[in-house]
Amino acid sequence: MELIDVLDEKGEKTGEIRSKPEIHRVGLWHGVTHIWFVNNQGNLILQKRSAQKESYPALFDISVAGHIDSGEDSLKASLREIEEETGHKAEESKLVFLTRIRSSVTEKDGTYLNNEFQDVYIYKTDVDYGTFTFNPIEVESFTSIPWRELKKKLEDEPNNFVPHPEEYKILFEYLEKEGF
Repeated sequence: MELIDVLDEKGEKTGEIRSKPEIHRVGLWHGVTHIWFVNNQGNLILQKRSAQKESYPALFDISVAGHIDSGEDSLKASLREIEEETGHKAEESKLVFLTRIRSSVTEKDGTYLNNEFQDVYIYKTDVDYGTFTFNPIEVESFTSIPWRELKKKLEDEPNNFVPHPEEYKILFEYLEKEGF
């Protein structure tokens, strides 16, 4: 059972530890990590979530994302999640912290309460997503897309993507500034 540190509304640990299902049933604040893979040409790797996922099934999403386990910091959780979700052993030096976003979303007619602090990272890599190994219960597939094309698709086909409006904005500003 995945155990997670409970956070207060400012993102500080309260000292409580709860299971992932309880975190979402009760709506407790907790930490997650979001990692966007970007290559030298500015292409992003997106994951297509499994149709079996509890939230946002069969939608395109961040390259890798996951909960920060109790006792972990977001950097260690990011490295662990990359390996768990792709089979790729990430290089810490290629991870760039981008921002922390406070997000509160209610799903499934109010039975799934998702109050998160999302630590967002860029992972600069030219790894071939075709080499990824993944759990089909979690991930259906991976694909690559130029970031400007993703920006357009989010405007034209928003229902195909997990909604992260603030995160997308910050991501695209970063990629533009970095010259991708």
